[in-house]
Amino acid sequence: MVEKVIVLTDEQNRRAEELARQLGYDSADAYLRAVIEGALDDTITAAEILDAVKDGIREARRGGGISVEEFRRRMAQDD
Repeated sequence: MVEKVIVLTDEQNRRAEELARQLGYDSADAYLRAVIEGALDDTITAAEILDAVKDGIREARRGGGISVEEFRRRMAQDD
């Protein structure tokens, strides 16, 4: 096992402890380990990306989705 040191502000530590208790963890350490494990497991594979693109193409062929103009308008709103 490898030990890592994470430096938190007092406020971050307080919030981590509070969230840990709310979510049923024994400690902030256990909660933070679970968060890190979840982040490391959330990798997207090339196959998943390809499946999502294929699903999008199928949806577009069925007439679903949004127009290019609507897509551009929505993307411009996020700027």
